[in-house]
Amino acid sequence: MNSADLWNRYQRYLCCVDSLGLTLDISRMHFDESFLSEMEPAMQAAYQAMDQLEKGAIANPDEKRMVGHYWLRAPKLAPAPEITAEI
Repeated sequence: MNSADLWNRYQRYLCCVDSLGLTLDISRMHFDESFLSEMEPAMQAAYQAMDQLEKGAIANPDEKRMVGHYWLRAPKLAPAPEITAEI
């Protein structure tokens, strides 16, 4: 890539999340232009699964356990008032 192409790619793939004070430059990672659109369905499935876990879905069916490590830091995020009260 020439310098103009690199600059354009940098501008396209620079991710700034001001609310977190986070800037992430992925422009030099080796992926083609179709990568993000190809990954979209898998990412949406991952977000949906994470949302379900945060709402109290069973994460480990063998042990019938929920994932709750983040509730310990923020009890109001627990999926049930009983869990919030216990914490």
